[in-house]
Amino acid sequence: MDSLEKINLSKDVQIENLTVVRGKKSIYKDFSIKFEAGTVNALLAPSGAGKTTLLDCIAALLEPSAGTITVGGKSINEYGEKSEIYASYLFQEPRLLPWCSVLHNCTLPLENTMPKDEAARRAEAFLCAAGLQEKINDLPPNLSGGERQRAAVARSFAVKAPLLLMDEAFQSQDIMLKEQLMQLLKELLETERRTVLFVTHDIREALEMADRIIILKPLSNQDSTLHVALDALTKDFESAALRDKILEIFAAG
Repeated sequence: MDSLEKINLSKDVQIENLTVVRGKKSIYKDFSIKFEAGTVNALLAPSGAGKTTLLDCIAALLEPSAGTITVGGKSINEYGEKSEIYASYLFQEPRLLPWCSVLHNCTLPLENTMPKDEAARRAEAFLCAAGLQEKINDLPPNLSGGERQRAAVARSFAVKAPLLLMDEAFQSQDIMLKEQLMQLLKELLETERRTVLFVTHDIREALEMADRIIILKPLSNQDSTLHVALDALTKDFESAALRDKILEIFAAG
């Protein structure tokens, strides 16, 4: 990490009165929350509670029915140009192009955001930080599953964005690889601070990684539509007690 300067890219994220309707189902209704700059936030919920939907709205991959989303006080609709990317997205699958080298996969998102030589240096620095210095010219099919996911992590950090969105990014890895990936993420965040929102089903992962845990619970009203109940928890007490509190909230439905 010697070639990477320590900087803080993070910005706050403000969601106000978000409403998302799909068909006859209301996923969110007048949902508001703020994520402070530089914090790591876990979105913990059962399937169907709208975790990925929330990330997709923030990433402008899904247009909400109503409401506003701002990053650093600026509407996400105003971040139109490639040179002004506000978020990178890390998925459960690495999503690397199999016909491009690992390095090329990491420089592709940087096109039109910085000079080519700077993009190559930046991508290579993060790949080296991920322990892939010997693999930068390899094609993704020649990498192990863990190496491909590390390359995806490096790519997400190569993008100079204040916000990192993660949709169960480490779920498919075994316990050892998941620990390594979480440690890598922590180290990269120490170098370039981002605001992180990550979706997970894993309570342990949330406890280990997050500054704040947001529990999303789908609740039925008289019209059988879904609303979102929000419980924000901080790690002010022991993990065992916090885990019990999380389980209690889930059990309450």
